Amino acid sequence: MLLFSYYFDIEKTHLLNCGFQIRNIKAKQDGSKEVEFLAYIEETQNGYAEKRESITGVFTFPISSQEEHDIDFIRTRYESEKKWIFEIRNNKNPGEKVIIGLISKTANKNPLGLDIYHDEDNYKAELRANNLSQLEQSYVAPKLTQTVAYGDFNEPGYPYGFTSLTAKYDTTNKLFELSDFKQTFRDPIPPSSAFRIEMDIAPLSVTPKSGSHIFSLFIRNLGAICLLTDRIEYKKENDTNVLEAYFESYIDPSYFYNNGFKTNAKLIITGNENGEIKIQYGGLTIQGTYDSTKEISEMTLQSYEDQTSTEGSIKWIRYYLDNVKVTYTK
Repeated sequence: MLLFSYYFDIEKTHLLNCGFQIRNIKAKQDGSKEVEFLAYIEETQNGYAEKRESITGVFTFPISSQEEHDIDFIRTRYESEKKWIFEIRNNKNPGEKVIIGLISKTANKNPLGLDIYHDEDNYKAELRANNLSQLEQSYVAPKLTQTVAYGDFNEPGYPYGFTSLTAKYDTTNKLFELSDFKQTFRDPIPPSSAFRIEMDIAPLSVTPKSGSHIFSLFIRNLGAICLLTDRIEYKKENDTNVLEAYFESYIDPSYFYNNGFKTNAKLIITGNENGEIKIQYGGLTIQGTYDSTKEISEMTLQSYEDQTSTEGSIKWIRYYLDNVKVTYTK
């Protein structure tokens, strides 16, 4: 592991870390080598990762009598957009590079200093220049994708911003069974930003009659996405118009889950900076609009009464939920 660690206080409790780790080196038949790596950038306070982005990549190095692989690590802070940018370049092949970064208000300042760590003898770091503040007038910061909500539910416990009154953890399938949840985003999705909201969600019961609601997902400042037995719906916030897409026949739980999530269970909501939105679920697609001038900060799942239940009291429909992820690009 090679780590560039910028600190913002003398005690080094507030850090901006740029890390690089080689995962695998594979020799090819022509004598060249492929280096598979993980790169990440994170902001930590008091040992806790407040924000983190990571990416995997592969660089190809030509045949050489030397075992060294020349890689440049460029760290740039772009104050006007609150961006820290970590760029990794293959010096033997200029076309190979990866870029990740963070958008952060709390780290939008010059650090007090830099520590460089490497826990293996295989790494030899050379600090050639400090270009954090030395930017050309023509410099344009790259667009960065930021993760504002993430839950793979591989372990019991709620991820950041996730709450539920009804959730039960399934240790076998490593997912949650629930009737409600609320996900508050770590940072709001800014106005005029492309975004993507996705999750695997599958109802465990369905009332087999036309027009019965199964769930509604309310996204603040965007609108509501609803699943019914015969269709999906989208209603833009503060709008009376409802967009619909119909299934060929009534759905049942096996349409979404059978010893694992089916592709129909993947809910994907994407929006662009111009206010256009696409909703994909259950093999159906709805395209519409949303108000891109407002930030998006949270989403809430609402259940409906399970009319197949024979219990005397009201029972709410339950769902399997997994792989929640919300990102935006700015």
